[in-house]
Amino acid sequence: MLKIQTGLYAIFWNDILGQVNKTSETLQNPRLDVNTTVLALQSLRSFIGTKRDSFEEYVVKVADLDDFVGYDSETQRKRKINVRLSPLDSVQTPEIKMSSSNKFRIQSILPVIDQLESSLQQRLEAYELVDNRFGFFSFLKDEDGKNDEVISREKWMYQLLIEQNLKDCFPNIEVALRMYLSLMVINSSGERSFSKLKLIKNRHRTSMTEERLNTLALLSIESDILR
Repeated sequence: MLKIQTGLYAIFWNDILGQVNKTSETLQNPRLDVNTTVLALQSLRSFIGTKRDSFEEYVVKVADLDDFVGYDSETQRKRKINVRLSPLDSVQTPEIKMSSSNKFRIQSILPVIDQLESSLQQRLEAYELVDNRFGFFSFLKDEDGKNDEVISREKWMYQLLIEQNLKDCFPNIEVALRMYLSLMVINSSGERSFSKLKLIKNRHRTSMTEERLNTLALLSIESDILR
């Protein structure tokens, strides 16, 4: 028989990690722009914030299972204060009595949510700084309806400038769009490159030259082009 805490943690982390995985897959899109990244992270932060009020739902879900028993605190011995070892003039603060479920929620679930929200807020601040500088592109609208929404509005505007030979007419807009579209949203590509290098140059290939290593790494990283 398992404790209720185990079931609550399993259901809680299943919801959190499931949403984090969906957001991570969205952020790994090579065509993603900063505006969409900010919206995705804000959505994830809002989702995690809603879990503050979902504790009772988790308790109901665990109650429907037959493999879980009571909380650990219900079977632990309560510590008694030794009056003889305490000074007579000391004031003992009365302990606040809480239910086992409320105690587990305050001491275990809420700190996790606070830490997740704090980490997401730090990342959002970095993205929002860039988004505030280039976010004016999102206010531009396609009045003719020529953009089919397959690509982002910013990329569509840049393609329009190139195709219509309007670079010389709007040089600053062209430079701003190029800077915005070339910003790296995440560093997963760089991490994958180092992972490929570790797979290529192992302990059996320690004498490989740098030129051959670079060539094999490029072939492995750009394998989708070679197929």
